[in-house]
Amino acid sequence: MAKKKVDPTVDPSVPSDAYKRMAPRWRLISTLLAGTVAMREAGQEYLPQHDAESPANYNERLTRNTLYNMTELTLDSLVGKVFVEPLVFSNGTPAQIKALYEDVDLMGNNASVFAREVFRTAMAKTVAYVLVDMPAKPTDPEVLAKMSMEDDLKRRPYWSMVDPENLFFQYAEVENGKEVLKQVRILE
Repeated sequence: MAKKKVDPTVDPSVPSDAYKRMAPRWRLISTLLAGTVAMREAGQEYLPQHDAESPANYNERLTRNTLYNMTELTLDSLVGKVFVEPLVFSNGTPAQIKALYEDVDLMGNNASVFAREVFRTAMAKTVAYVLVDMPAKPTDPEVLAKMSMEDDLKRRPYWSMVDPENLFFQYAEVENGKEVLKQVRILE
């Protein structure tokens, strides 16, 4: 996290220095994990043209090169070892937490599936983020008048994974000995 004061006059679209350092690494691992087609599309970025190689010969070599994706195989193997068994609750876990388990992201994924994907992303890209959000309660008096208690109870927290490429700035300060996020910028 950034340790210096945030300049409020800085354009909010400007990524952090840490983001700028990591972006090329994320592009490389994303390309590797996407396989042969992505490697070919990256062209000279990862398959440079040789000195004295004609454009025609380079294009032919580019279309013949394949990527045996040991990176993805290794990543999947490592992640699989951690998630060989589903997540389990410790004794005393509140019922409200257990109720969220089967659909933590409101997209049908249970917590084990969601955690596996977050862990896989973090293993590949050094970091991954989870945003826990909850739909806001309507403020319109007419909508509130039509809402039942059951409607209100349907509003619940849900988890979203934020890829590191989409969280381009974060700033925290230490308050009472704890690091507290003060600003996070997420590309949507």
